[in-house]
Formats: sequence, C-alpha cells, structure tokens
Amino acid sequence: MPRHATLVYEFYDDQLVCYDFRLEEPVWRLAYEDMTAVSLERGLDARIGGYGRVVVETDDGPPARLSYLRDYETVSDRLERVIEDGSERDSPDTRSGSWIPSQ
Repeated sequence: MPRHATLVYEFYDDQLVCYDFRLEEPVWRLAYEDMTAVSLERGLDARIGGYGRVVVETDDGPPARLSYLRDYETVSDRLERVIEDGSERDSPDTRSGSWIPSQ
C-alpha cells in the first residue's frame, strides 16, 4: 500500500491534522494561525490521474504538503478561507473534525 493511501487530513476549529489511520496516530498538526499561504501543484501525472497537491506555507518551518487529493481545489479554497478568517469555526459549509482522504 502506498504511504499516502493511509493518510487523511482532518479540519478542526483551530488546526489541520494529518492523520495516519493505519498507524492510528497523527503524523503532523498545523495551527491555522501559523499558515501564511496556500498553493496548488499539479504535474502531468497528477493531471492524468485527476488529483493534485495542496501546499501550505508557514512563517517558520517547511511547507505542509497534502498530496494525492481528488478534491484539491475544494481543500485549497477552504484553507484560503481559514487563513483569511483565522479559524474553521465560522465556515458555513464545513463542520469541526471533517476530513479529506488522500487517494
């Protein structure tokens, strides 16, 4: 099984968590207040496969990469709103603890 196939990205009120359901533990956490920018990466293989990667920049440390996402545009838009608003709490189309699987 590919490494990314066991990951899900969970949105909470104050942070984004990358969770490995095979290991049954978080891989990393990133507070919304530490996020500075969001971008998309799509190589030729991603275009053919129908997926993309969301890259989250921070003030300190390396960027977080959410790879092999089918809903990459939705995730990117959601994270851009979070950066603007500072939390997930007031997002009208989401709920705390919602998650996005990697493919």
